[in-house]
Amino acid sequence: GSFPMAAWFPGTLIRDEWMISLPSNLVDGRYQLFVGLFDLDSGERLPLHDGAGNEIAERTLLLTEIVIGER
Repeated sequence: GSFPMAAWFPGTLIRDEWMISLPSNLVDGRYQLFVGLFDLDSGERLPLHDGAGNEIAERTLLLTEIVIGER
């Protein structure tokens, strides 16, 4: 929250670390972790574009897939 989006420009790397707690009874399997940005005032999800400038309809970005348990 200390680096407002108005100060961002293409190519800027913004590091923002978050801790995610998973429930102890989470079923083994593969899970996808997605992120998106929201307007603080309206709560509306902000547009997201791919490298070619096309808007991504879901307005989310897949960060990674994690595996819980052993397969």
